Amino acid sequence: MESEQDFSDDKCVILCKGCIKLKPEKIANRIEEAETIILEDCSKDFNLRKDLKYVVFCCPALYHLTEHSAFSKIVDLRLIEKCFKKPEEVAIAWIKSSLIFEPPDVKAVETGYEVIYIGNNSDVISELSENTKLCVITSGEVAEGLYPFRTRVIVPEDDNFSISGEVGNFVVNVKGTDLTTNRKGNFSLKGGQIIFPGSEIKKEGIHTFDDEFRCALNAIKNLGSYLRIEPIEIDFDVCCTSKSGFEGCSLCLSCPSGALLRENGKIRIKGSCTGCGYCSAVCPVSAVKYSIMPSDLLMRKIDAVSSEGKTIAFICEDSLKKLYRMSKGMKKKIPEVLPVVVPCINSISELHYLYAALNGMNVLVFPCDSEHKLTNFEITRKILATFGFDCIRIVEFDNIDIKKLRNPGKILKNVEGKNKREKLFRMINLLMKYPVKKSKIETELFGIVEVNEGCTLCMTCTFFCPTGALRKENETLYFNHGLCIACGLCLACPENVITLNKVLDFEKIGEREIYKDEVLKCPSCGRPHITKSMYEKLSKVSKYSILFCSDCRPKVILEAIYEEMMKEEGEERNE
Repeated sequence: MESEQDFSDDKCVILCKGCIKLKPEKIANRIEEAETIILEDCSKDFNLRKDLKYVVFCCPALYHLTEHSAFSKIVDLRLIEKCFKKPEEVAIAWIKSSLIFEPPDVKAVETGYEVIYIGNNSDVISELSENTKLCVITSGEVAEGLYPFRTRVIVPEDDNFSISGEVGNFVVNVKGTDLTTNRKGNFSLKGGQIIFPGSEIKKEGIHTFDDEFRCALNAIKNLGSYLRIEPIEIDFDVCCTSKSGFEGCSLCLSCPSGALLRENGKIRIKGSCTGCGYCSAVCPVSAVKYSIMPSDLLMRKIDAVSSEGKTIAFICEDSLKKLYRMSKGMKKKIPEVLPVVVPCINSISELHYLYAALNGMNVLVFPCDSEHKLTNFEITRKILATFGFDCIRIVEFDNIDIKKLRNPGKILKNVEGKNKREKLFRMINLLMKYPVKKSKIETELFGIVEVNEGCTLCMTCTFFCPTGALRKENETLYFNHGLCIACGLCLACPENVITLNKVLDFEKIGEREIYKDEVLKCPSCGRPHITKSMYEKLSKVSKYSILFCSDCRPKVILEAIYEEMMKEEGEERNE
C-alpha cells in the first residue's frame, strides 16, 4: 500500500526543550510530514496559526498554553522518555503515526431542554431544576421535600414503567400520582434525555452511571444539542447479511455491546453502540465503515512506522492510563517499539495484523482492561503459525519479550483488492510459498462449499454469492475457497445439493472445479445450451421438448401444435 506522507501545511507538531532530556531538534529533523515548532519551555503562552487543522502536542502542558480550534493529539515525550528504550526512535514513530489523520464524521443531535429524572437524590434534583425543564419520578418521601413543585413530580405506584423512543424524543409511561395536579392515572412523560442511575438500559441519551452527579453533568452538557461522532456507516449495497429474503452473513451481529441486529433484511445500529469498531474489523466485504479510524487510515498509520525487523505496537488509547501509572515506579524500560495508538483493539482486523507482519515486523498488542473480541487477532495468529511464524502477541507493558518472535520478513510490496477479503486472500497466497505446518483451521470466517449429485447448474448459487467465490463457466462450476466468507447464501440452492463447512483449508485455498455436467446440443441448430441434469429434470414436466434451444424451440412447438391440430381434424373427418 502506498503511504501518503507528503508535507502538509495544515498540520503542525509542537515540541519543547524544557521538560525532557531528549533532543527536540533531532526529532524535528526526522518529521517530514508537517511543520515542526520547538519552544524553549512549556510555561509560557504561545500562538498558533488560525488555518491549522491538526496539531500534535508533544507535552500535555503545551495543549493548554494556546487557543486553537484544530483537531489535536497529545504525544507525551516525558512519558516516552521514562518508559521506553531508545525513546527518540519511539517518539518519532509515535508522532509519524499520529500525523496520519482524517476528521471523523459528525452529526448534530437535537435533545431539547426537557429531562426526566428517575431517582431519589434531592441534591441532583435541585441542580437539574436550575438548568433544565425537569420532570421527576421519585418516592413520596423525596417528593414532599420538593414542594411547592416547581418541577413536575410523579410518585409511581410501582417500578413497572416503560421507556420508548430515541434521544431527543423519549417517552416514559408510568402509573402513579402527579403531585403537581394531584391526579392519579397513567402518564406519558416526554423528554429529550433520561437520567436513570444504576439502570441496565444501554441507549444513547439515557444516562445510567451509578454516580448520579455524573449522570446529571452529562445531561446538562448535552442540553439543546450536541455533536455526535457517527462511529459506524453501513453500505447496504455491499452488505451480505441477506438477499432476496434469505439470511446470510452474521459476523457483525456478534458485536461486543449487542448494538447490531438484523431487521427487515438489513443491519440496524442500536443506541448501545460504544464505537469499538469490531463490526467493521470483522466484516469481510468492507460493508461497515469505522468512521473513527477507517481501515485505510490504519493501513497508512502502519505504513508511517513500517520498518523491516522492527516491532510495531498497537496500543489501545485507554491503556495509556495504565502506562502513565506504571511510569512512576518503572524499573525496567520497555523495548523499542513503533507505536500506533487505536481507539480500541477491537477495531484492528486480521488484514491490519497481517499487513504489518508481511512488511517484516513483529506485532505486539497492548489492550486496556476492558474485555475484547479477539476473533481477528486469533485467526491472524493461527494463519501465521500455520507457516511456522510466531510474531504476534498480546502483552502488558510490564511483561514484554520480543527476542523469540519470528516474522516472515518483508514479502509484501502492495495490497490490492476491492474489499478486505480479496486483500486478505492475496496476503495468504504470498505465505503459501512457505511449508504448511497445519492444513486446517476451524473458523467462522472461511467456508468450503461442496456440490452433490443433482446439481442442474441453474446458477442460483452464483447469483447469491456476494464475493465471487462461486462462478460458472460453460458446463463447470468453480469455487474459490479464499474468497468464501461462509455467509451461507448459496444454501438457497433450489436443488438442495450444496453443503457448507466453516473451515480454512490451506490445501484448497485457491479456485478449483467442484461440479461439471454434460451440455446437450440443440438437435436443430447444434448449439450447446442445456445441461443434461437440467434437461432430465425439466423434461418430466414439459409437454414439449426442451432439448431444442431458445431460438429453435418456438418453431418446434408451433410445428408440434400444428401436427396435433391436423391429427385431430383428421380424426373428426374419419368419424
